[in-house]
Amino acid sequence: MVKITNADLSAKPVGDDIIFTINTTFKFEEYEKGIDWELTMNFIEYDKYSRNEKIRKIKQILKPSELEEFEQGKRFEEKIPKEKVDTEWGYEEVLVELNLEPIQKPSPDSMETTKVNINV
Repeated sequence: MVKITNADLSAKPVGDDIIFTINTTFKFEEYEKGIDWELTMNFIEYDKYSRNEKIRKIKQILKPSELEEFEQGKRFEEKIPKEKVDTEWGYEEVLVELNLEPIQKPSPDSMETTKVNINV
């Protein structure tokens, strides 16, 4: 089963925006390297006193030729306006939920998905 072996999230305010950087590495089994994958990144504002709010959802298709780069380490940057991130008074965190799923069925009959939450 594919694994997200490392994931960290950092944020840097720049003008009216916040640039979120995700550094991540993946580990694919050999039989998983011949298929396309869909990586979904859900940015969520977490507030322990109210419900979580979705900020942004990004999807990316990973091709087999790109998988070696993802195993060595991949960096994503997403610029989000400050007013979309800090919408309420009080202490809040931004989380990003990473979800990696196969688009085609890999050769073995069973396959699980990998899901990781990271916060800043």
